[in-house]
Amino acid sequence: MTEPILVAKKDATPNGEFYLLPQMSNRHGVITGATGTGKTVTLQRLAEGFSSRGVPVFMADIKGDLTGCTQAGGGNPKIDARNTQLGITPVFEGFPATVWDVFGKQGHPLRATVSEMGPLLIARLLQLNDTQEGVLSIAFKYADDNGLMLIDLKDLQSLMMHVGENADQLTLQYGNVSAASVGAIQRGLLQIDEQGGDLLFGEPAVKLDDFMQSSGGKGVLNLLAADQLIQAAKLYSTFLLWLLSELLNLARRRVIWKSLSSYSFLTRPISFSPMHRRLWWTRSNRSFDLSVPRVSAFIL
Repeated sequence: MTEPILVAKKDATPNGEFYLLPQMSNRHGVITGATGTGKTVTLQRLAEGFSSRGVPVFMADIKGDLTGCTQAGGGNPKIDARNTQLGITPVFEGFPATVWDVFGKQGHPLRATVSEMGPLLIARLLQLNDTQEGVLSIAFKYADDNGLMLIDLKDLQSLMMHVGENADQLTLQYGNVSAASVGAIQRGLLQIDEQGGDLLFGEPAVKLDDFMQSSGGKGVLNLLAADQLIQAAKLYSTFLLWLLSELLNLARRRVIWKSLSSYSFLTRPISFSPMHRRLWWTRSNRSFDLSVPRVSAFIL
């Protein structure tokens, strides 16, 4: 069995140590506390624990402080004194990381095509009602039937113009298309474009296999620089829904199941912060086929 992850320690006695059992890491959990009580450090400790066991991790870094995992610590007299008090002999080390940024300023650009995002998430992003969502679905269906690849927002805007101009013909084939619904969709696309959506949608689209990497026996920490992205709340939430669904589908495809009763695949929230919400999606790393890289933690 994989060695437990030491999460916290309150004194020098064995009873004062708190561990997370890797085989139980797909359970619910909550991390709460006032400012300065160590919520972020706890998340960092969990991420480092998974990484040291060869499990890649995805984290959304909203405050810009999770990148500290990449640097070796040490040299702080207060921390050294506390380690001595707790009977800890620390090993200071950095962990491999890749920084991603939708805006391409703080890390590798992270993009998706409109076709990959699909009509359901686009409708959620635009906050469409049922009628408007139906018209958007008709537009995507028309694009699929005619081999039209939707890359960026300009492609979708052009498609909606075509749908509006040919509403009568499309209504006979796909269902009712109203000019009001097309106008509402175009207005929403304009708002998303002004929030930076033109940087999210485009090519080259991200290859999700890049998130499942290891280096020197450690799982790579994939950090999404989200301090600016979170200012566009609709764009941020919709993008994360798409990314997590794609990551989970990728994980399912890459896992070779030896026994369906050995472990499970869950998408459950584990941690919340008073300033922002972080969700944790995790995968038990037991009983994997050795030819398949282990897949585990998504921290948002």
